[in-house]
Amino acid sequence: MSPNVSRLGFICDSSIYFILCGDKYEHKMIYTKIHERGSEVLIAACDEELLGKKFSSDDFEIEVSERFYGGEVRKIEELTTIISQATMANLVGNRVVSKAIQEGLVSEAHILEIGGVKHAQYVVMFDKK
Repeated sequence: MSPNVSRLGFICDSSIYFILCGDKYEHKMIYTKIHERGSEVLIAACDEELLGKKFSSDDFEIEVSERFYGGEVRKIEELTTIISQATMANLVGNRVVSKAIQEGLVSEAHILEIGGVKHAQYVVMFDKK
């Protein structure tokens, strides 16, 4: 454990839970939801704390709705594996979008920022011959 992180334990219902405290601990959970229609698979993913919120800028507004984004809670490290199943992805949140950029899934030049929150879309296009 990092020297800047402390651990506090407590007991509830005969189970021991730990809370990590400190400036090095970073919350890295995301919501992902899979939407399938025919051969298309859309992955909606957002930073966990954004679910249910709305953001706007001069030109855009986005609602991070439970219906569209509220699927499974996962670790952000799983994002690449989840998106590899998709033909499209809709990504909201600074961590989710930064991870997609880091993995080469989206280009930083094509990111929107709406109310201080990053948004990106990912589409796989096939050449029909």
